[in-house]
Amino acid sequence: MPRRGFQPPIEAIDQADGTTRWEVRLPDDQREAVVHMFAELRQLLVSGDADRPPLRRLFPPVFLDDPEKESEYRRLMRDELMTSRLAQLEAAERFLAPNGPDELHEDQVVSLLQSLNAVRMVLGTILDVGEEEGDDVEDGLDDSPEEQLYAYLSWLLEWTVRALPV
Repeated sequence: MPRRGFQPPIEAIDQADGTTRWEVRLPDDQREAVVHMFAELRQLLVSGDADRPPLRRLFPPVFLDDPEKESEYRRLMRDELMTSRLAQLEAAERFLAPNGPDELHEDQVVSLLQSLNAVRMVLGTILDVGEEEGDDVEDGLDDSPEEQLYAYLSWLLEWTVRALPV
């Protein structure tokens, strides 16, 4: 339950006409920081080596027990997956730019959610945060800037998920 007077960083607002809009309430400095992280991830993705260890959670193997099928899947799907990921990041960068809109549509919120999650997964991989650690992942982190950033992304991602319809 939010504290009294607290306004979530993103919130669904039901309109009188039955539609929903999403209000983004991030200060410009936080918007700039997140957009910078999106740009860094985009740079990692276009570097040409999508198999780099920090990116492994973004492109997990599909056929664990069949290397031949896995290789064929990657050959056929890698470009499409990469194009989709890059489009989401580009859209999310526009939405969160300091001069970007304060109101989003559902598809924009989904792009934002997927981009936040991608950055968080890459940072979690770099920090060696386990995938099965559960809800208390942040409890095992110290106060390094990277770990504070991971906690912030987790918080922002949680509020973005909460804002979407069930």
